[in-house]
Amino acid sequence: MSRPPKRVNSADDSPRGQAYITEALFAVILLSGVLFLSTTLGVQQPLLTAEDREKQAEIKSDLQTVLDQSKQDGTLKANLLNWEDDDERFNRSGAGDVYLYYLKNRFGDRIYELNRRQTVFTNVKITPARNGTKTGGTTLNRTRPDIKPFIQYNDVGYRMVTADTQVTLYGGDRLKSPPRVHRTAQTPSMSYSGKEKLSDADSYPIPPATSSVEDDEVYNVVNVRVIVWF
Repeated sequence: MSRPPKRVNSADDSPRGQAYITEALFAVILLSGVLFLSTTLGVQQPLLTAEDREKQAEIKSDLQTVLDQSKQDGTLKANLLNWEDDDERFNRSGAGDVYLYYLKNRFGDRIYELNRRQTVFTNVKITPARNGTKTGGTTLNRTRPDIKPFIQYNDVGYRMVTADTQVTLYGGDRLKSPPRVHRTAQTPSMSYSGKEKLSDADSYPIPPATSSVEDDEVYNVVNVRVIVWF
């Protein structure tokens, strides 16, 4: 989460308390979906040598560090919110609102350094917990969530390493807001600079999980999967 936690009683029925319960539910749903997709849609890898497995473990460790640091400094969430609502695309993205290059910020720099150090190529995909709601209601849509390419640099090599992390989006999060707003490693900035609220966006590619989302409610939980090819 990119907002400081508050102490909530078990009987708390405030919007904030309900938001925590909803977030936990979405996270469980999302992780179940990710595990299902991993087992049914995964790439069949060849038999790995001892050297391959050693390199996999090294890349996995580096990759997890990249994700942890990018969540802590708010860069990862800021990238997910870097959306131009009028243009219906991520800021400066390529065709199909997909980045065809590594982003020029801390998250992109960390991926670039990982690639250079390990001699690998990296792609990023994002998956919402749910695709939205059934027409006219607040019931969660039970259809399989759509996987969306976020950074599609290259698919080179036949061996891969993946790492996942989850990012919670709120209705009150603002598009194009700076990373300092979403920091988790230290107290986030209280400035809500940015453009329109996520709940007011017309073209954001990740739909709300329910038909009506208030500022303090969970908009959706997004799984960020980083895939490294070597």
